[in-house]
Amino acid sequence: MNIQARSIKLNKSRKKNNTRQTIGSKFGIVFRMIIVMAFVFGIATLRISIDQWATAEDREADKLVKQIAQLDREIENCKLKKEKLSSWPNIKDRIQKFNLALRMPEPFQVQNLTVNYDPAGKEKTSGERKTAMLSQR
Repeated sequence: MNIQARSIKLNKSRKKNNTRQTIGSKFGIVFRMIIVMAFVFGIATLRISIDQWATAEDREADKLVKQIAQLDREIENCKLKKEKLSSWPNIKDRIQKFNLALRMPEPFQVQNLTVNYDPAGKEKTSGERKTAMLSQR
């Protein structure tokens, strides 16, 4: 049996002197926290700037796609206009409008021209021979 005259106080309420933090160690912790916060802030800023750059590039790409579509429409319109202007009824109307007296070429103005022609386009020296008439004015 354990009989004691006084009560024993437990060491729960005592403060330990060796766990005191110095100013230097507190500064180190704060400095590390600042470094981590700056790193997180830098990553967030980088992400925002990359998103802005990507958005600007998307807008520029959309503008270029629209410009390409516009140019394609203009090319089609030019092709249609060329076909219309080079059609025989239009040429005939222009001949009548400008009163052009067209006549057949004189025999000395016509020359025969022989061209080596390959329909496949592989070799130009072999293949069919075509004769074309070339006239001069």
